[in-house]
Order: sequence, then structure tokens, then C-alpha cells
Amino acid sequence: MGWLTGIPLPHGRSVSQEIDALLTHSCDGAYNQRVLRSALVAMSEYYAAVERIHGDGRLEVWAAMFLVEIRREGRFRTWGYKDMDETMGPAYTRCPLAILGLLTEPLNDQAANWRACCREHHARRARVTGLKPGMRIRLAAPMRFSNGRDVDVFDIVRAPSGRGIAFMNGTIRYALPTSALARVAFTVEPSYG
Repeated sequence: MGWLTGIPLPHGRSVSQEIDALLTHSCDGAYNQRVLRSALVAMSEYYAAVERIHGDGRLEVWAAMFLVEIRREGRFRTWGYKDMDETMGPAYTRCPLAILGLLTEPLNDQAANWRACCREHHARRARVTGLKPGMRIRLAAPMRFSNGRDVDVFDIVRAPSGRGIAFMNGTIRYALPTSALARVAFTVEPSYG
């Protein structure tokens, strides 16, 4: 299972529209398939809830997952993809909750585990986005930074730009991307200020 690349992207069409069209078809009365909802996450991960109606009337809604690459070559845009579905247990778990909510029973254990990982990803992100200036967090294990220090306690302050938050330990401000923080366990302690 490799990549298919160099596909021309017609003017006025998005990659999501192109993949939606790839996933929508009918197979001689054996089944009909259409995309109920799709999303392109971070311009590199496409997720979709795909409805399949079998010839016997059975209905299933499963998750498609495509890795996507978009290239600009002069005036033209091309794109490429690597397609997967939830039964393969992809390592990419940023499928939007709105898409997960449309899915019927998982087809195998890998699909069930993948869905659980996606929900866990969103729960961790929600915890991080709930952090506000005045809070203090303690990591389950210290994190090593480029200054050679191992730090496990951070005070949340307003970022110098005035937008977002920053992480302080004493008088040192640390670069701690929220995406990295979402992958580690932490507790929120009583406010410091």
C-alpha cells in the first residue's frame, strides 16, 4: 500500500471534493456508497464517514482515512494520497468527532481500537484547550528541555503576544506546544496567583 501521486487538481476543486468523488460509487447493484461527511485536517489528513448500502439492504457506515500531499508545480497543482480505512488501525487519530458520531458498529477490533484512540485524542486536546492563565499544571513525568533542565511544574500565563497562553517555571518561559502537552499526562493544581 503505497502512495498514488501526481494527480492533477482541477481549478476550483478541493482535495476533499476529489476524494469524496473517489469514495462515491455504485457496484452493479451489489452496493451503493457515498460520503456522508468528510474533513481535511491540517491539510494532510482526510477523514470521512462513508455509507455503504449492500444489495440486500444492509447499511454500514465506516471511516475512511487518507494521507494527502498537495504540490504546486508552476501554475498547476497536483496531489497524491495513501488510502486506508479504520479496519487497518491507522496511526492517525485526528478524525473529527462529528464523523465518528456517524459510524455504525465497527467491523473489527482494529476499527474499534482506532475509534477509541480518536476519542482519546479529542479528550486530551479538550483538556489542553481548557488551560487558562492563573492555572498551574504538574506533568506526570518531568520533561527535558534544550536548556538541560527537567521540568514538571508550569504556571500558565498569558502569552507575550496577548493571544493564547505561555508556560513558565520560575522566571523562565518554556516553549511547550499544546500538541506536545496533549500527548502527556498532567494534573491541574490549585491556582498559583
